[in-house]
Amino acid sequence: TEVAEVVEIIDKPQIEDTRPWIESDDIMHYVIYGSYSRKRNAEREATLINDRELDGVVSKTIVRGKMYSVAIFGSTALEECEAFIIDHKAEFPQAWVYSVEEN
Repeated sequence: TEVAEVVEIIDKPQIEDTRPWIESDDIMHYVIYGSYSRKRNAEREATLINDRELDGVVSKTIVRGKMYSVAIFGSTALEECEAFIIDHKAEFPQAWVYSVEEN
């Protein structure tokens, strides 16, 4: 009797990054909910948004020049931010994309 050896090659699975976007260091595009001249106002608004516990929405305050903006999403891909805005238009009708300038 002859035994055939069967070898199955399994591609390495793509592991999706499940960290919240706010933990990423390479964000190039942000979905902005609002901008404020005072840091405490931006932080208060970010807290109110986080307290709403909307699915997939985590906010943080980012500095843009002399303004403090509340970002509700961020990504390395502009298209992902645009899709986020479409998906959350009911909750955040005034949201817009801010892209970081590359040096």
